[in-house]
Amino acid sequence: MIVRSVRASDLPALIDLARSTGTGLTTLPANEARLAYRVGRAEKTFAGEAEPVSYTHLTLPTKA
Repeated sequence: MIVRSVRASDLPALIDLARSTGTGLTTLPANEARLAYRVGRAEKTFAGEAEPVSYTHLTLPTKA
């Protein structure tokens, strides 16, 4: 399995995944605004643009 950082273009699929998991997966909320915020923070973190206090690492499995 290959893991990569999340991108803004992943947001629609990430929202679909969150909605399909139900309420049991609290680390992946089915809330578009919250997920968009987390994806944005993760992008800034991986780009080296985030302040250390706000680092967010959000990764996804991907096909080779």
